Amino acid sequence: MATPDATLEFDPDSACLGSTQQGAVVALARRVLSERVEGIGISGPFADGSSLRGRRIGLERARAVASALRQSLQRMSPGSERQMDIALTSHAVGGSEGEGTEAFVATVRFQQAPPVVARVFGVTAESIAAPREEAVPESGLFPITLPETDARRLVSRAELRALHRGTRLLSLSVGRVVSACSPDLPFSSTRVDGSRLRFRWDMQRSLPADSAWHRVEGLVDSSSGTPLITLLTVEGSPVASHRAWVDGNLRHDIGPRGTYLEPWAASRSRAISA
Repeated sequence: MATPDATLEFDPDSACLGSTQQGAVVALARRVLSERVEGIGISGPFADGSSLRGRRIGLERARAVASALRQSLQRMSPGSERQMDIALTSHAVGGSEGEGTEAFVATVRFQQAPPVVARVFGVTAESIAAPREEAVPESGLFPITLPETDARRLVSRAELRALHRGTRLLSLSVGRVVSACSPDLPFSSTRVDGSRLRFRWDMQRSLPADSAWHRVEGLVDSSSGTPLITLLTVEGSPVASHRAWVDGNLRHDIGPRGTYLEPWAASRSRAISA
């Protein structure tokens, strides 16, 4: 077994920490905060061959170390004690509790936090309006031949940057959401849980008779250890199509329904999950 990161010796028949052990716990807490420790395993000693009652002192010793460590962490960095995963166990040593023939040493082992890693996604959303009084083709989609500046086409792009540490999604940011008709669009994200964040942005263009718009919403999930966009939707004015791509791969594709006499009026589209 690997060498423990720290040890604390107990007196026989005792689960109490003396002043020497208390000082060692304070030093241990400083290491925990400085070394990016994510989890801690504490094992309390008990005499080999003890009865069930005797074995309990091993866990009592482990609990004593854990309690003192959490108190030290709380004083040094309030809130850090709640984020620390501490596992308790016990182990046997030779001799008996009363004889003191062998030291009763609790062991502490660190679980280091994985490094922070960034993953970048390129997300593009497009909406194309059906030309006035033009029937929807059998393919369900109009050819993408319109320039981005054409009033019948809306395109917005975002570069999303996800920072994660293992399965924990730390943050989701965007350099800028841009389009041909708007230099910067509002972007927002909301946390679902420790491994998931939702994101959203809106795009709107004013037209002589109305306004054209679409809204992009998605979910980034790092529960597998690698951030993925597991849900991506586009909704907006009734158009010939709503599409969205992640890193060039089509992920959302909603075709038109019927013949559109008025190209831009409010409607919603369904979602395609990853």
